Amino acid sequence: MSCLAVHGNSDTLLICNGYKDNGYVSLTLMARSMGLNTIIMLEQEEELDIVVDASCRLGVRPVVDMRAKLRTKHIDDFGSMSGEKGKFGLNATQILSVVTKLKAIAMLDYL
Repeated sequence: MSCLAVHGNSDTLLICNGYKDNGYVSLTLMARSMGLNTIIMLEQEEELDIVVDASCRLGVRPVVDMRAKLRTKHIDDFGSMSGEKGKFGLNATQILSVVTKLKAIAMLDYL
């Protein structure tokens, strides 16, 4: 998170994707509390619990988005990561589940 040391435009987005553990999410939320416009990209359904827990612990409301897993499969260098069996992203059922969970805990505004 080297961008924490750089003072940029507050309109600049910092998209945080990749593997998320408590440390990574906490650092992302601290960056948000310092004025950086961070967005946590959910790529697996279970990442939501990590984000909600860290948010409650630190008292920082995050902005999250979701990487959709498309049904189409591409024939290229990244073809093995696309389609229903792709490693990254949420399918339609998982996206609905995330929305339902956020609504149930009155945190739908995280999206």
